[in-house]
Parts: sequence; structure tokens; C-alpha cells
Amino acid sequence: MDSDNPSVEEVRKKLRTEYYTPSESVSLIEQELYNPGIEIYKEDHSWTDSGWSNISDTEILLKCPEYLPSDQGLNHLTRIDQIVEIGAGNGYWSHVINENGGCCLPTDINPEDVPYDELPDDYYETSSPASQSLNVERPFYDNCDSYPCEFLSRDDKSSIVWSEVKFANHNYVSETDAEYILLCHPVKFDWVEDLLDLMIEQEQKLILIAQWEPGPDATPQFFLRLDRNWSLKRDFPVIDWSSMHAHGYVFEPPKNNYDSESL
Repeated sequence: MDSDNPSVEEVRKKLRTEYYTPSESVSLIEQELYNPGIEIYKEDHSWTDSGWSNISDTEILLKCPEYLPSDQGLNHLTRIDQIVEIGAGNGYWSHVINENGGCCLPTDINPEDVPYDELPDDYYETSSPASQSLNVERPFYDNCDSYPCEFLSRDDKSSIVWSEVKFANHNYVSETDAEYILLCHPVKFDWVEDLLDLMIEQEQKLILIAQWEPGPDATPQFFLRLDRNWSLKRDFPVIDWSSMHAHGYVFEPPKNNYDSESL
């Protein structure tokens, strides 16, 4: 290794052994963070006479999520030994974390790159009604030999799957040894509240990427539980091209005599 000009990958490998000082590490890493969604937004998201173009009028969300990681967020997430992402969608966050030297396993109840005939026999019994309806409109992807993988959907719009996403619902947190669970742009379904209870049992920490209540993410009860019982340990900015209200939070679970029914 060239000690005068180490690569980003070499710096990240040495971070946990303190080969470089923290200031040197951050300085080197921030020069070359990989985050391709930013360029995708710049290409398709433009300023008009009435302000920024509406994201829903573009094909951006077929390629990358509405919330993107910031450099500060990536510098934190890539230092965590192991993360499991629940509801990963097309796997963008996991892909970017992994490409920058981290370790994140993406999971989803509706993996976009799994052909219909390869889904488990009990898929419709374990998936939510929303997942079932989404599955009807999902393009049939059958040529994902490597990632990221770009496709043309049935209406000839470009779509990208960034990671090989493991088929699993939120109960997977009880099967993993990962200390951290990543939840990005969570849906407004009751299972997000069940997820918190499962994580408390496993003593897992939550990395939440969301707009705080009131907003489009999770449920009011989900945020109430976080606010009253979980401990906020860290926060970091998130790139949100729609409203700039999204943020990144790292929470530790409550301990001792926690009773979700008392809320």
C-alpha cells in the first residue's frame, strides 16, 4: 500500500485498527464516496419556472429511493460491523453502504428481481396486502447475473435493481445476529410497530431513515414508542429531494420492564 496516497478501500480496512487517525480517515474517505443516486437526481430533476420539477413526474423513483444517504451518514454506517436492512426495496442503501466498505444485508417481502415462479409457496400468506398489489404490477426480471442491474419495465421505463435482495419479512430480525437494523422510508403498516418489539427482544439498535411524525413514514404509534422509550444516540443528515424533512437516526432499545401495551 502506498502510505502517502492510500485508496479509500485501504483506508476503510484500516479504520477499525486505528491505523489512521480519525481526522485522516474522514478526510480521505470523503473524497471519493460512492453515491450514484445523486447523479441520477441531477439528470432527471430540474428547476422550472414554478420551482423544482415534481419527482412523481419523472422516472427517478424507478431507479433510486426518495431518500439518499449523505456523506456524513455513509461515514457512520460503513463503520458498523453488520447491518440488516428491512424493507430494502431495490437495495440502493445496502448497495451504497457495501460499495463504500460497509456490510449491509438487504431484505424485503417483495424482492424486485425475484421471478414470480421463484417466490416461496406461502408468499401470499406472509406478505402484506400492499405487497400483493405491488407484485401484480412488478416487472418480470429474469436476467440479474450481477448488480446493479438495469431493466426496461413493461411500459418501457428504465428501472434499476441495485442489490440481490433476500426474501424475508420483518421477523427476520429474530434470525440474525446483526446488532443494527436499517429501516429506510418505512411504510405506514402495523408491522413496523411489531418490528420494534422484536428488536427489543434481540437488543438490536435501530437505524431509521425517515421524516418524523406527522409525515409519510411509519405510524404515529411507531414514533410515539421511539420518542418515549428508545434512546437517540446519533443523528445525521439525509438527502431528501422532495421536502428536505427526512433525517437519519440511530436509536438504542429500552431496557428493563418495557411494556408496549402501556402506551
